[in-house]
Amino acid sequence: MAADSEDRVKLSLKKAELENHKKKHKKIIDEYKDRIRGVLKGRLPLDKDLKKEITQALRPIRMEFDDFNTKSHEAEKDVNMLQIKIEEVNNNLSKYRKDMESRKRFIESKLQSLDRQSLSIDSYLKVLETTREKRDVQKSKYNIADGMRQMFDPFERVARAHHVCPCCERPFSAEEEDEFVKKQQVKAASSAEHMKVLAVDSSNADSHFQQLDKLRMVYEEYVKIGKETIPNAEKDLHELTQELDLKSQALDDVIGVLAQVKAEKDSIEALVQPVETADRFFQEIQTWQKQVDDLGEKLDVGGQGVKTVGKLERYSAIIIKIV
Repeated sequence: MAADSEDRVKLSLKKAELENHKKKHKKIIDEYKDRIRGVLKGRLPLDKDLKKEITQALRPIRMEFDDFNTKSHEAEKDVNMLQIKIEEVNNNLSKYRKDMESRKRFIESKLQSLDRQSLSIDSYLKVLETTREKRDVQKSKYNIADGMRQMFDPFERVARAHHVCPCCERPFSAEEEDEFVKKQQVKAASSAEHMKVLAVDSSNADSHFQQLDKLRMVYEEYVKIGKETIPNAEKDLHELTQELDLKSQALDDVIGVLAQVKAEKDSIEALVQPVETADRFFQEIQTWQKQVDDLGEKLDVGGQGVKTVGKLERYSAIIIKIV
């Protein structure tokens, strides 16, 4: 009888512990059941399947989160790369414009110092062409004068040697020959002075042209920067800006989806701990239930359970209140 009474006390204690676990399990389920239904599309699984289903629901959402997280990093890299390229193009454009302005000031300063007047760079080619024409005119004048000098220079020698007119070969009298030679000597002296003046003018004109022509490379680079380099850079900038807009929009889209997936993942992850606790209680309930059933069967063998039902109920009530 003593052993029997001890078993009945044990049974009451185990029943009390079983009820306590059931209450804790029920409290967790009641607290989280709406969130569980939200995650599982309105379903509330059996207690034995709850942990498995939450784990299964979490696995694909984590994979999806990792996928979109990777995509967001890649999209962010694309945006950052384009921003760096755009900054580089803008820096180059600034450099090109400064270079162009520097060449413009240099050429205009040279034009002013050479022509003694304020001229814009736009007039460079016209000034260069005008200077070339002046040089060619002065050179032509000098060449014509030199040709005349070379033509008339032998006249004096021919007249003295052959006593005839070098032009028509008419015989000269002594007086005519002296007169002719005298005129040739005067012309030769005048021509020499004129040649000196023409030589100086031609040299100055050529020097002026050469100084202006030396600016040609600077001018051509100035034109190239304005008509090719800067427009090409501006075109690149426009294309990069458009691409940046598209990439930025793509990044915003990915970030938006990522935020949604993260919120869903977080909502499921928030259930993991309480569901694991509920599952632990559920497993312990099964253990306690088996112990209660086994002990109850032991006590019921031979009809012993009928005599002490009242006492057993009283013990259980007392123990439950204590717990």
